[in-house]
Amino acid sequence: MNKLKFIFFDVGGVVVKDFTATDNWTNLKKTLGVPSSRFAEFDKYYSECEKQMCAGTSSDSFLPLFTKRFALNPPPNFSLLNYFVTNFQPNKSIWPIIKTVQKKYRLGLLTDMYPGMYDGIKKHNLFPPIKWNLIVDSSVEKAKKPYLKIFSIASKRAGVTPAEILFIDNNPKNLLGAKAAGWQTFFYDSKDYEKSTQELTQFLDNL
Repeated sequence: MNKLKFIFFDVGGVVVKDFTATDNWTNLKKTLGVPSSRFAEFDKYYSECEKQMCAGTSSDSFLPLFTKRFALNPPPNFSLLNYFVTNFQPNKSIWPIIKTVQKKYRLGLLTDMYPGMYDGIKKHNLFPPIKWNLIVDSSVEKAKKPYLKIFSIASKRAGVTPAEILFIDNNPKNLLGAKAAGWQTFFYDSKDYEKSTQELTQFLDNL
């Protein structure tokens, strides 16, 4: 393994517990009034729209589109962004290892976010109490994982060579993008946070 100088962490599913292995996504569809017979159709359409959200378009601006297309009846003043942020949880199992490796490496976040989501997560105190060296947010950069552009931006701002960067993410597609950019990678399985943190601790201890 090459000399490591910088570690980027993904946010949702790594530093913060997202909707993986929860009922939150299904509950969102029920809250919006999506008919169960159209759940799969909604998932597919949402996934298409999410690309624009992660590239800087407000997530709540899509609610009227969803409402019209699926004949929804969302609660008054419903906010998609607020629903996500208030249903995320801190992944405190990973906090100790982040604090430990910060003594040896520079650390950053490389994340696909909707506009305003990063600030919302901070407001709800879901991040570990550390100061990150660098934040690379897709909604700010107008580029998302797993495409090369966002990894190039992150490498340049980190001020190190790609081979000196480790990226920790819970999405195999994103890790393939990082590998294509020349980065080192670690798969963090968000279906079992405690086990994945243990495996990450062992991985980092063996560097």
